[in-house]
Amino acid sequence: MHNPEANDFFPSSLAGTALGMLLPVISPKRRPMFNGAALHSDETIRQIGVVMLFLGTFLWLATVYLSIGGQWPVGWIGGNVDQKFWISVTLYVTVFLLNEWKERI
Repeated sequence: MHNPEANDFFPSSLAGTALGMLLPVISPKRRPMFNGAALHSDETIRQIGVVMLFLGTFLWLATVYLSIGGQWPVGWIGGNVDQKFWISVTLYVTVFLLNEWKERI
């Protein structure tokens, strides 16, 4: 508990949680039918969710790599900030917004 590196895997856990939150986004939404036609279509958000699932998997892998001691390439943008934290927060917020968008459809 007193290990200074104990929080190193928080970002990868947060990114993994974001990937789990994508499941409701990519599943079809039950829509009320009106005269046999769906009132709303969620196909666009589902396609974005599938793309985010593949992209998010690579971002999660990047956070795991950085958590186990991997280094960001020298000279890349953001080399002096905690990349794994910001990658995971950005992924989580993006997936959260996708969930909110899906619920409003």
